Amino acid sequence: MPIYGLRNLLDRTLAGERLTEGELTALTFEDRLRLIQRSPIRTKAHLIISSPDPVKILKKLSPQEIYLTVKESWGVDAAVILEMTAPDKIVQLLDMDIWKRDRIDFGKFMEWLQILSEGGGRVLTKSLFMLDEPLLILFFKAIIEVTSRNLDQDPLEFSDGGWFSFDNLYYFKPTDEEIDFDLVSNLLMQFFEYEPDYYRVIMEGIMGELPSPMEEDAYQLRSSRMSMIGFPELKESRELFLFEDPEKIVEEIRSISSKIIYIDDGQAGQLPPHYWLIPKKTGGFFEDLMGEAADDDDTAQVFWELSYLVHKVVAASGLDLSDVEELVASAQMAGDYINLGLEYLAGERHDEGKRIIREVYLVQLFRLGYTLALAERKKNEALITELSTIIDPVFWGDYTRNVVAGLLERNPIFYEGLTGGRADYRNFRSTADLKESADFMAQLSARVHLIYEIIDIPEDIGPWLMKNAKTHDWGLEHLFMTACVRACVSGIWEVAPLSTEDLARFYDMLKESPGITDGVIQEVEAFIQRMPESKDEKVQAASMKFVNATVTDFVNDMMRITDRDTIDERFVSGVITATPP
Repeated sequence: MPIYGLRNLLDRTLAGERLTEGELTALTFEDRLRLIQRSPIRTKAHLIISSPDPVKILKKLSPQEIYLTVKESWGVDAAVILEMTAPDKIVQLLDMDIWKRDRIDFGKFMEWLQILSEGGGRVLTKSLFMLDEPLLILFFKAIIEVTSRNLDQDPLEFSDGGWFSFDNLYYFKPTDEEIDFDLVSNLLMQFFEYEPDYYRVIMEGIMGELPSPMEEDAYQLRSSRMSMIGFPELKESRELFLFEDPEKIVEEIRSISSKIIYIDDGQAGQLPPHYWLIPKKTGGFFEDLMGEAADDDDTAQVFWELSYLVHKVVAASGLDLSDVEELVASAQMAGDYINLGLEYLAGERHDEGKRIIREVYLVQLFRLGYTLALAERKKNEALITELSTIIDPVFWGDYTRNVVAGLLERNPIFYEGLTGGRADYRNFRSTADLKESADFMAQLSARVHLIYEIIDIPEDIGPWLMKNAKTHDWGLEHLFMTACVRACVSGIWEVAPLSTEDLARFYDMLKESPGITDGVIQEVEAFIQRMPESKDEKVQAASMKFVNATVTDFVNDMMRITDRDTIDERFVSGVITATPP
């Protein structure tokens, strides 16, 4: 099938449409793999099952990709996928999902056994015999009680009390009435019939082994397998989030002539998970370049490299792989910081970006991007502290406080409202984000110093607002405009709540002389030009824009009033009034 056919099918899966078996069969095996990997997680299970060679496809997909597919399609489709998956990969899926850090989640373990049983006894049995002995003993120890019969005891002594036995030697009963005891009995029966010696080891272990040493053994075995597919221990990942001078990282990057990616033998023949596709699309530089690389068979090591980095982010963040959303968030963080580091080095030079990805380790690009964001936070921490002592942040307004709150996070985050987006946060992911943040803080500094220098803010205005008004609704523009009105009506630049009489007088002045505020604006403009913060022309322009916009908006609102007798300070916005709203 020509490439446009594959692209058409991909567009349809991205739109949520289900493809037919005939359409999938018409593709080459390689194109089916490309389609499955690039399709949304929620559609992968259907595409695999509907393909003419699902077992062959599952052999090529990495455990990470199968894990995400199974978790997203948990139910009948997941059971079918597991039935066709190699038992050793199923063990890796369990490794990812049934552990919460270094503790086993037995509830999740039971869920996996139940869904494996839905796929048929064969897959369940094969998977069971691949599991670690300590893990199985711990699992059964948590849900059944086991005792053994002395040779001189009559088996009839165990006929009461809910005991069960396959051999009249080991007897067991559930410790929790809510568990699926038929499933548990069936599991034990598998061992008893196919591996009687292993069955004896399990039963003796349940009776005699201490949980803590077994859990440590099970965790070490699991960690060893996880490291083989690129999931490091926490202590090996912590350096990922250490701060370092960005320029030092740049020097290290420039000193590298080439890179080598070691792929574990156990992953030979498998395709790396396309983690770059998992997060929401950002249209970033890195995302675009990875999209081009996806069609190049010689760049598979880049995808493995990204896979290892995502795993490292998961480990360093102390997240649980059992939560798919956290895995997606880690992939998002990896892509965002790589993109930031890549843009910092390459700008928008396409060929340079391709060269950097080919020659520079992605982990270094990530660390560069992360430290650039950290440097932005460190730069602004002292400034925010200084500005807080000048004017209480309660007067900064919700919008400003939202921006500042994101900057002060341990891992600084960008407030999307800065670029006209929704009121939400995300990682810093571009040099434009850094510039927006830096420009905003420069403007905030200029506004705070401007208001502090020319306006008298009585100490009691804060407590008064906290008692009488919605303090979280007030911003610097309210302080400025309140003082501006006060300056017009009394000649004093002071923040004092305005009464109906004050507002009516200001209204009369506007009607009589619409340019009454021009003199005030000129006075402020002259002051702005003298401020040290305003040496930067952009900051000066932004300060004047703030002044003009604040005054113009309020004046326009006042001029819309047709009758001065209808003025009610409770419904006048943009200033602090004597009567709380």
